[in-house]
Amino acid sequence: MGRQNEGLPSGTARVTVVIATYNRPEALKFTLRSLLDQTFEDWTAIVVGDCCGPETGRVVSEVNDSRILYVNLPVRCGEQALPNSVGMTLARTDYVAFLNHDDLWLPDHLAHGLASIQSSDAGAFLGAAVFVKSLAREDAVVLIEQTLPGRTFRTAFRRPYYVMEPISTWIVHRRVIRRIGPMTPAADLYRTPLEDWALRFWRGNVRLSQSDLVTVVKDNSLAEKQRSVPTYSVLRPGLAAMYEEIRALGAEGFRSQLPARLAQARSAGAKPRDFRTFHDEPVPGTFRQHLTAAAAKQFKDTGVDAFAEACHAQGLERGRILRRALLRRVGETLGAPPDLNVLVEAARQQIEAGDTA
Repeated sequence: MGRQNEGLPSGTARVTVVIATYNRPEALKFTLRSLLDQTFEDWTAIVVGDCCGPETGRVVSEVNDSRILYVNLPVRCGEQALPNSVGMTLARTDYVAFLNHDDLWLPDHLAHGLASIQSSDAGAFLGAAVFVKSLAREDAVVLIEQTLPGRTFRTAFRRPYYVMEPISTWIVHRRVIRRIGPMTPAADLYRTPLEDWALRFWRGNVRLSQSDLVTVVKDNSLAEKQRSVPTYSVLRPGLAAMYEEIRALGAEGFRSQLPARLAQARSAGAKPRDFRTFHDEPVPGTFRQHLTAAAAKQFKDTGVDAFAEACHAQGLERGRILRRALLRRVGETLGAPPDLNVLVEAARQQIEAGDTA
């Protein structure tokens, strides 16, 4: 056990889909259905539970598809970076795609992304998403915003942390993952793990294939502040309604309605986030004055991050963004991260034992 070349059985699959999850079985059902609806079928998937309850395993078992494995980590990480890293470390296919446990893929996501990355001989693909929020009516959602067009890895240096989200829009060649390495846990960072990973890709000169064709739906309802109860405890049937809508319209039909629906939401008072301007600052303007073109060049050349230096100078703690999110979602605090090698070994043992569904 524990041989370094062990991982997921790839068969003829071209891509491994990594789905990090924690106790959101009702949402996971529809996420998995959107995976099963992909027109590109040469995939294998691993659902990595972050020390989940038994219901998550039952949801995966009920899907009854041999391409999908489930491993449940023995200790809680409290964030997606380590579960995602476990999944990508176990992958043995040419490509690794990521899918959040409460996001939906349009049926052509994998086909479009893989065609793009392969035709350009890129190391990574970065697609586009539309963000939705649940309305007061529990079975209804509204489309409120779309990812920033023309994103590059460099974009992460001078934009808000969420500009590179969601990870569900990412497909990465496994050779790049081996070179760049896994994601860094939030507790060790001033930036978010996805933001940090993007900047490491930039410093590593990873060639990017970028697309503004929307192939991902991101449920951003949990970003809303609900101080009374943890947001993961709130059932949001709107995701089911959105899934059924995509099934009925198809990818092209769904995309054809996006401009009008986004405009309608804005006219009704929806306030999309500003993907271009920092606003989550203890002292407004403090970070912006450090994130100059010269600072970006310094980071690219040396790895010295003016953002991290500014956070340190103000006495901010690492992982502060994820700490707030974790408290809001499940009422927990973000502790010291478990050792990735221990988590990977535990997952390998589950795979060897056949305890993966």
